[in-house]
Amino acid sequence: ALAFDVTDAQAVADAVARIEAEIGPIDILVNNAGMQKRAPLQDFEQADWHQLMRTNLDSVFIVGQAVARRMIPRQRGKIINICSVQSELGRPNIAPYTASKGAVKMLTKGMAIDWGPHGLQVNGLGPGYFKTELNQALVDNPEFSAWLIGRTPSRRWGDVDDLVGAAVFLASDATMRLNNNVETLSQIEMMISSEGAAKIEMGPNGKLVLFGGDFGQTPRMPSIRVWSLDGTHMGTQGASITGGTLAL
Repeated sequence: ALAFDVTDAQAVADAVARIEAEIGPIDILVNNAGMQKRAPLQDFEQADWHQLMRTNLDSVFIVGQAVARRMIPRQRGKIINICSVQSELGRPNIAPYTASKGAVKMLTKGMAIDWGPHGLQVNGLGPGYFKTELNQALVDNPEFSAWLIGRTPSRRWGDVDDLVGAAVFLASDATMRLNNNVETLSQIEMMISSEGAAKIEMGPNGKLVLFGGDFGQTPRMPSIRVWSLDGTHMGTQGASITGGTLAL
């Protein structure tokens, strides 16, 4: 692992160059740096605003640009930006965070438009309420946790591991035609839009279940494990999509 400051453009450029020289080309980038500060907006310090924006937003631009500059000549690459349910919603005392994640959503769309013609796919994941350090204050709030658990089908907070399957999907060749999308995840379900709509859920161990929708002329799909919605393992082999039907 190589540690570097994602808000420092020169440090990022040096790190990207070193990674590619010592390990090889970067094919997949996940922009996941983030922080949270809670306070009523009228009391929010300007220094805290700038620190939050540097971490949550500037880092996505700086790292994304540095990596894309190397992906573009190769005409391939996957960039996944971690957005938030707060890219769409607002809650008390986190207006700057909401602003930063709304901006990450739109930056993701701008990246996809500019870099799509060069063979890159840029998409985002928007986690709902997941048990992380950023949400610890809410996790520790019995009233909020009761409200969240009561409205969630699984009756629990999301775990970070629940995001793995969705991230692997966006990083795979199954998304060669999927670009300019921010997928908002609530627990383990998300909707994918690609010339239609398809639903993806996770079976045991985070494996993906795909059904419905129209993916158009998807050129290829990798080997994937497919599970029925009752958890039955249906197979592990190459798959293709025709007219919205996943075929093994």
